[in-house]
Amino acid sequence: MSDPGAIQGPQRVAAFLLSLEPEVATTVLKTLGEDLVAKVAQAMVELDPRLSEDDAVHGLYRAIALELNGPRRLASCDPTSLEAMLGRAFGGQKARQVVQDIQKRRLEARPFLKVEGHPPVLVARVLGEESPAVAALVLSYVAPEAAAAVLDELGKERALEVVRRMATLSPPGLRILRPIAESLEERLALAAVDASRETASDRLKSVADVLNRALRRSSAGRSSRSRARMRRSRASCASTCSRRRTWPSSTSA
Repeated sequence: MSDPGAIQGPQRVAAFLLSLEPEVATTVLKTLGEDLVAKVAQAMVELDPRLSEDDAVHGLYRAIALELNGPRRLASCDPTSLEAMLGRAFGGQKARQVVQDIQKRRLEARPFLKVEGHPPVLVARVLGEESPAVAALVLSYVAPEAAAAVLDELGKERALEVVRRMATLSPPGLRILRPIAESLEERLALAAVDASRETASDRLKSVADVLNRALRRSSAGRSSRSRARMRRSRASCASTCSRRRTWPSSTSA
């Protein structure tokens, strides 16, 4: 048959369940979410024709077994998880010391590593208050994609000046870089708080604008209806007065 691994989603689950004893399949179904159960049930009555071939079930089992027992996808370990893992093996104090040493070496190689965790627009705003020389120094130590994103936010002329300085930069020592990095991190933290307040203020202003527009429309509608009632009232009064003037007097009858 064709590659069973190419069959994915509800069809694959349905085929697997149909290959089991009904009691076992029922137990597995109970563990699925309600939205998935409906899709799998439909797939069980509309089974992919490829799954009816002789070696379909064996191929499906092999594909599932490889997924279950194959190598896991790897991802970097964050400092907290690493410290917990090392703590179980060597004790808490040793684990903390190892993690601190690792972070120290990382900061020596990339002193502005924490800066990369902030949005490029925020970094550009803070670096916009610095000289092009300082901005070039910072961006020369961050990841290329992060530097490019910040440069996009700086504006064409300033970005070009920063790039020129990056090309001729003489790297200073760590004693100079660390104070700059620490100052930048503090200012970024404050800028992030300010940006959050501005966002909240903008949301409140937007709500206020919506309410004000609604009130103005409501007030305008009431005024319009009031003027219309007044016009109808004046028209009715004028009509009544006109009829009274045209009625014959009782003396002439």
